[in-house]
Amino acid sequence: MKQRTNIAVWSAALAVVAALTGCGAATGGSGATQNAPSHTEAASSTAAFPITLTDDTGTKVTIQKEPMHIVSGTEGTDEILVSLVPKSRISLVTNLSSDATYSDVTSLVKGIHQWSGEDAEQALAVNPDLVLMASYAPQKVVSQIRSAWRSGLRVQ
Repeated sequence: MKQRTNIAVWSAALAVVAALTGCGAATGGSGATQNAPSHTEAASSTAAFPITLTDDTGTKVTIQKEPMHIVSGTEGTDEILVSLVPKSRISLVTNLSSDATYSDVTSLVKGIHQWSGEDAEQALAVNPDLVLMASYAPQKVVSQIRSAWRSGLRVQ
């Protein structure tokens, strides 16, 4: 059952990232085709906002506009984001993303602030417009972020 939940979480995360990056358009990187649009052009030209998705808990989440301050709560999400989204739009990645023992993207996350995933205030302090977390994230953190989000709280 745990594996099924993790698959559902990854599927939802990939759907969000695909929507944010204009899935299907060739974008930068070693596999890019000539004349391919940049990450920003692809995301802006093909993603339609607002977009409403249902997360793994059954909660509907509406993303009003293209996220510009993304917080990643898993190593896998770190790897996906730095591959598909411009670094300037990623506000926080996990603290293990810069450790080569656990991460394949250590060079790509240089300069991006990190967090452990256990401090909701640290995530909220960057005023995220998208926070991607896994089903195994501490429930207290998920609840705090959702509560702050619903109340419109933004840390300045």
